[in-house]
Amino acid sequence: PLTAQLGAYSTGGGSVPTISAKALHHKGKLYLRVEWADSTNDASTVRVEDFSDAVAVEFPALSATSVPSLCMGQADAGVNIWHWRADSQAGLKDPLQVYAGAQIDGYPSKDALFYTARAVGNPFAQPDRGPVQTLVSQTFGTLSPSTDQDVAGQGVYQDGKWAVVFERGYEAKNPQQAKFNNGTRTDMAFAVWNGSEGDRNGRKSVSQFVTLSVADAATPGSSDTNTAAL
Repeated sequence: PLTAQLGAYSTGGGSVPTISAKALHHKGKLYLRVEWADSTNDASTVRVEDFSDAVAVEFPALSATSVPSLCMGQADAGVNIWHWRADSQAGLKDPLQVYAGAQIDGYPSKDALFYTARAVGNPFAQPDRGPVQTLVSQTFGTLSPSTDQDVAGQGVYQDGKWAVVFERGYEAKNPQQAKFNNGTRTDMAFAVWNGSEGDRNGRKSVSQFVTLSVADAATPGSSDTNTAAL
């Protein structure tokens, strides 16, 4: 079950009541599949009034000695977040596709510096890097992209439902991020953004922490593929 994000002041959200999640590990990689119902496919943010569908999975950072605060961790217990966005997966679109009659001043040069967001490395302006960002946070207000981006993902919208799969190796490139192994347990939480409801930033639907148990024994009939229970 999900609910609106709690905070010092109300920010809205909570339009997605439930999600379902499944986990699988195979040859040293963890796969998470998250599904939820959504009557609209919001995958374009070309217009300033549009917001994207998205989903995130949050884990305690490896150095955390206790379960962190759900709201972006805390000073002594940071979090590692995998964040998928539908608009990042759809890729960049020319505004003229939306505003067909618009008149736009032409750039005097094709130099990349004229694309300022790309030039400074804004992750949302780099769709070739994939639709999933690895984020780190020590408390609210400190969320930032990790220097190591090692989580892959893909989403599919069909029959009024999103299904998004995340994939990462057991060992992260950054030793302070979430780590997995056969026979281990960790906490995890989920967040979903519904673009048509204006969800963005802290306006979202969130879960409490649940337990991810990575199976140790092999599934009957297979020597290298196990389920991982939520």
